[in-house]
Amino acid sequence: MESTSTACVNDRRSIDECLELLAVPPGPERSRCRAALAVAAPDGSARPALRAWFAGILGRDDLSLAAARAAFLLAGGAARWGGQLLAREPAREFVQALRAHLPVPVPPELPAPMPCPPLSTWARGPRLVGAPLSGAEGGES
Repeated sequence: MESTSTACVNDRRSIDECLELLAVPPGPERSRCRAALAVAAPDGSARPALRAWFAGILGRDDLSLAAARAAFLLAGGAARWGGQLLAREPAREFVQALRAHLPVPVPPELPAPMPCPPLSTWARGPRLVGAPLSGAEGGES
């Protein structure tokens, strides 16, 4: 069983790693975010708590932390929206900026049969790239 001080150090490390991912600079804003994330993740699970916060404000349960991070950084990150990060009720403009910068998910890859093209169509075209066509200059007449 972990001692309380070791658990606190691990919690703080996990929180600091999340704030590094979001490029939150050291200072008062980082301290505010650290405190907010500590409250949101009392058991030290900072990444799931951060993902849940982004998913909650964006209304997307399927949102990954990587997509949320990309949207946050593309929208201006901590330099522009630092005060909104982990806010209980973030500004509407902040949420709109995140939505505008969310990566578009690709559809899942589905197995599908690849039809075999008939070989007869291949035999009709020129055999080599750049080979003279019949009836062309220097070709057969």
